Amino acid sequence: MTHSPIKVERSGQAKNVARTNVLEMIEPHPAYFADLKELYHGYKGITLENYLVGDAPRQLERHFVLEAPRAYFLPPARGWASMTRERLSSVFAGARNEKFAFDAERDLPSCSVRVRRLDHVLKEQKINEIDLPVADVEGFEISV
Repeated sequence: MTHSPIKVERSGQAKNVARTNVLEMIEPHPAYFADLKELYHGYKGITLENYLVGDAPRQLERHFVLEAPRAYFLPPARGWASMTRERLSSVFAGARNEKFAFDAERDLPSCSVRVRRLDHVLKEQKINEIDLPVADVEGFEISV
């Protein structure tokens, strides 16, 4: 079975995306959410949400790597985050060069993020079918 992709338009330009009429993008980190909002501003059919998908509605502290130290790591370090400072710190422990020495207290701040259940989000958005779910659920793999 083949499906024609829909077109998502931005300023007169069209891009092919999934065959559904909605592309739901969820990003818990406020700074990355702001980046996505700027990147996809003006696109029709894209919904951006600022929360974390998890097992129960609540607020959680989430630790992340500051932008400045990321310049000293491999590109995948951008966006790394964890619910515990210790887990994230263990990845970068010992990272240093002549210009930088990693310090967990300084380089791994935290922010509070809202957690929502996926089934609640789908019901609220009236989404009954998902063709291809792709999600970074930040450690909630089993419960989501």
